[in-house]
Amino acid sequence: EETTLDAVDAALQAGSCSTIITYGQTGSGKTYTVLGVVASNPLVGDDVVVPATGLFLRVLRDIPAYRDARRTATHVVVCLNVVEIYLDSVRDLLGAGGNLKLLIDTDAVKIPELTFRKIDTLRDATAAYAQADSKRVSRATNMNDTSSRSHAMFSIDVFQQERTDANPEPLKLEDMLAVKDKKKKGSVNLPNAFGAGQPPVMHSTICLTDLAA
Repeated sequence: EETTLDAVDAALQAGSCSTIITYGQTGSGKTYTVLGVVASNPLVGDDVVVPATGLFLRVLRDIPAYRDARRTATHVVVCLNVVEIYLDSVRDLLGAGGNLKLLIDTDAVKIPELTFRKIDTLRDATAAYAQADSKRVSRATNMNDTSSRSHAMFSIDVFQQERTDANPEPLKLEDMLAVKDKKKKGSVNLPNAFGAGQPPVMHSTICLTDLAA
C-alpha cells in the first residue's frame, strides 16, 4: 500500500501512466515482490490473494473492484501484456512462444505481435499470472534455487469511457488498443469510424517491472 497505491490511484483517477520498478542483484527478491505467491489452488474460487501475494495480483484485484463500482456510469476495459528480456531476446510470456521483433517508430518502441490478454475477473488475472510465471527463464543461484534470470515487464492497460445512450456496451478490445496507438495517456477523441457521439476514451498504463541486476 505504501509503495503502489498512489500510483494505481493516479492511473485510475487521472489517466496517468505509472511504473513500479524492482531492482537488485539476482536472488534479492525482486520477482517475489512483483509476483509473490497465491492461494494453494488459485484457479478455484475468488480468494487467491494471501499475505505473501505480490504487487501484480494485488493491483489486478483492485482494478475490477474499481470497475464494478463505476459500472453504471463508465465502461472500464482492462488488458495485460507480459514481456521478458533475456540476453538479446524479447519474449511474449502470454503468447504461443518465440522471440518478438521490435519496431522503433519516432520516439516509441512498438511490438506488433505482442499478446494483449483481456482481464475481466481476478481468475483471469490468476491464469495469466500462472502462464507468465511458468515461462520465465530461471536457474539455481547461490541465493535461490529458482532465481529469475531475466528482465520482465507486466503492463496493465486501463481504458475508460463514459457510458451514454450512444455506447451502451464497451468498445471491443482491439478498438481500445487503437486508441492506445494514438496517444499514450489522457483522453482521446474517437474517430467517426467508432460511431457518432462516442465519448472520449481515457487510457492509462500501470507497469510493474522486474529488472535483474
